[in-house]
Formats: sequence, C-alpha cells, structure tokens
Amino acid sequence: MPLPRQPATWKPPRCSDEARDSSPRRIRFRPRVHAGLHNAERIRARLAELRGRETDEELVYSLPDPWKRKLFVALCRRYGLKPYRERGRRYSTVIVRAPKAFQNETLWPEFLALSEELHAHLNELTERVIREAINEDVSEAPEQASPKALPEGGG
Repeated sequence: MPLPRQPATWKPPRCSDEARDSSPRRIRFRPRVHAGLHNAERIRARLAELRGRETDEELVYSLPDPWKRKLFVALCRRYGLKPYRERGRRYSTVIVRAPKAFQNETLWPEFLALSEELHAHLNELTERVIREAINEDVSEAPEQASPKALPEGGG
C-alpha cells in the first residue's frame, strides 16, 4: 500500500548553515568519512593482495533498510567491488564477490560502524524535522498497564 502523499505546498523546514554545521553528530561523521577516503587506496591494495592469495567468494547480504543498503553498495564501490542483485531476488539482497577474509575482516566491520553513524544521524535529523514542523515532543509513547478484564457475570 503506497504512503499518502504530502500536500504539494508542504516542505520540510530548512535549517540554517550555522545550525547544520554545529550538529555534533555531523562533525563526528565527516572526519570519519574523509579519513575513509584517504584509506581507500590502502584498503584497495590489501584487497588486491588478498585476491592474489584467496579466491573470490560470492556472499549474499540481506539489507532490508534502504539507507543501509545504499551505504553498503557505496562502500563496496569505494573499494572497487561490483555489488549486484540477481534478477528475481528481492531489492534487499546484495551480492558481492570478494575474498571472504576481506568481507569478514574489513568490509562488514566498516559497514557496521558506518551504519551506526548513519542511523544516529538520520535519527537526529528525523527528530529535528518533527520537532520543528510537527510537535516539540519527540519522545516515545508512554507504556501503560493493560486494561483490567470486566468482572464475570452479567448481573
């Protein structure tokens, strides 16, 4: 079932460059990404070395979250891998051919670390949009005790 469309006039609130740049999460995320760009060449060299010793294995990843799937595909491409999905497979499926050691010791741990950062960043952004456009209270719904059962016997 498709989600209802927002009215054409509704636009998410825009925050100033100052507010955007002062976000502590954003400041922490950027240096890690930039450091990753500098390390990409070193990691590609390690991948080439592993490919000289090990054969590539095809591993199937199931990534139902679209943001994390995009992150994983981008990370694969950064290292020169060619992620793909076989026809008929779910969109959440991503297949990668690379040495198993590379996938287990480098690719997957880096993906997990970056996906935590991405999740925190998206959570912060979501809360800010809700707080500014909908309601100040972004807390979870409180838990209540279950209603008590009606007494037996109708009277």
